[in-house]
Amino acid sequence: MKRKFLIPLLTTILVLTACGKDAGSDPDNIFESTAGNSAETSAENSNNSDSRDSMANAEPISEDEMNEFNDLFSTPEYIGFLKKPFNDPSELDWDVVLESGGGIIDTNISQDEIDAFVKEENQERLYANLWRISKKDLDSYAKSHTGESFDAGNNSFTWRYLEQYDSYYIEKFEMEEPIFFTCVSGEKSGTEYSLRFTTDQPDHYGYNSDRIINLTKDGDSIIVRSNSIQWEENCNPNQTFDVELVPGEGPVRFISYPGDAQNGVGIAIVKDGKLITSLSTFTSRGDNWGYFKKLNAVGFFDFNADGVKDIAMIGETDFGTNIILAESVPGGSYEDFYDVPEKIEEQYGDSVSIPQIKSFLMGDNTDCTFGHYEDAYEQIANLYHIGSDDVTFDLIYVDDDDIPELVAGKDGYYVSLYTFKNGHAHCYMHHWTYGAMGNAGYYYSPRKNVFHNTNYDYAGAIQYETFMSIREDDELEEDLCAKYIWFQDTDGDGAPSEDEEMSDDYTEPYGEYYTNLTGKDMTTEEIKAEIERLESLEFKEVHGSISFEELSGALGVR
Repeated sequence: MKRKFLIPLLTTILVLTACGKDAGSDPDNIFESTAGNSAETSAENSNNSDSRDSMANAEPISEDEMNEFNDLFSTPEYIGFLKKPFNDPSELDWDVVLESGGGIIDTNISQDEIDAFVKEENQERLYANLWRISKKDLDSYAKSHTGESFDAGNNSFTWRYLEQYDSYYIEKFEMEEPIFFTCVSGEKSGTEYSLRFTTDQPDHYGYNSDRIINLTKDGDSIIVRSNSIQWEENCNPNQTFDVELVPGEGPVRFISYPGDAQNGVGIAIVKDGKLITSLSTFTSRGDNWGYFKKLNAVGFFDFNADGVKDIAMIGETDFGTNIILAESVPGGSYEDFYDVPEKIEEQYGDSVSIPQIKSFLMGDNTDCTFGHYEDAYEQIANLYHIGSDDVTFDLIYVDDDDIPELVAGKDGYYVSLYTFKNGHAHCYMHHWTYGAMGNAGYYYSPRKNVFHNTNYDYAGAIQYETFMSIREDDELEEDLCAKYIWFQDTDGDGAPSEDEEMSDDYTEPYGEYYTNLTGKDMTTEEIKAEIERLESLEFKEVHGSISFEELSGALGVR
């Protein structure tokens, strides 16, 4: 079961400036460190043209007003609006806005409400503190603070609604605010205000850049209109530019920061004012480890055959010139591709270039296209094989089409699973780990589009059975889950104690809980019956059984 808790989230609004370069000027998407033109982001400028027009005749706010806004935006009622960017209230992430409660939470919750929440969540107990906000209070809060009605269908809002109490609930771990803000300047024109807030963090770039809040203040009424984070302030203009990573989806902004001695070079990828992902420049070679002190060159090309451009970076560290390969993974983010960079460094040394990296990874396939599944699978398998010679592979049939799926991994450690659709590979499992912490591995029913995983906690005292399938969105997701408790949890702490009775024969659990994530209405008995049906299917383990050479032979690569 996927649990949803509030966590600190901060993404940003991009202020488009002339800082950096445009990928359109480089058809190979290779960017070397060269002297470039830059323009500082206007400190008091919003990316909202209407806001700029309304502030045409603005005047600075007074120190008293600045203090007033400092007091206001340090309260739970308003601090949430400073955390994550939005161009207008319809883009608000309400989980983040209400991360501190918004000044409208209630923690005095009856046992009946707690029991109803636990039942609705298919849990045996609470795992954290329970917060409540009445629907009436939240509707009023949204209207009075944003000028718009609250949209309960917003995907960012994960609170559970209980109709019998007409309220929203969420389990909340208490945590300190990660960042505090101070209003350092502002302008006003009539009732329209533009305020700059800085953070209490020592580094003022990227995640910790200043924010500009636009709002309307009419007497005691304050309507927050937008929040932008000034991502391009303090960037490295020589390595900041537009580049299209996903074909047809338009450019994103690749922003690099000089960093500092502790954190090194920083990378943020932003589109339409939202942070897509950030990249670390941490590297380790043998006993040496550290961050890029300087980013020398960046290249963008699809080396993992999924149709999305991956990222190759060359940088200087205290122990020489290093390479980082960041591959695109499901969900729109990037992860380091380990082992392979060292092999490239061994071949080319400190003089390595982006074209050499591309040649090493792609060979003659300079346009990075794959017309058949055999070609894409050979490319993916070759990457795994370059990184480690003990990776094994297999070709299996997950569904009933004629194209097999590719398995790659290390037995007992991790497994990856790929398919081929629309001219490129698609990853269902990316380095899913198993073999430790009670995870027995992943299994599939041939041509049935059914996956099964068994997991254990406390040496088998708690058992999880999960069934998954590939949904219409082409992602592998959980469908049905069962949780069995094989000990008598007399103290209700969810963990076995020495004096708590354990089941001897594992035939009748002391507790069982079922979760339905299919979106279909199902009773507990229907879930149990469907799980029994799925368990009766034939299953085979998703793991590699042949070598790279054997796979190449089976593929008969063109």
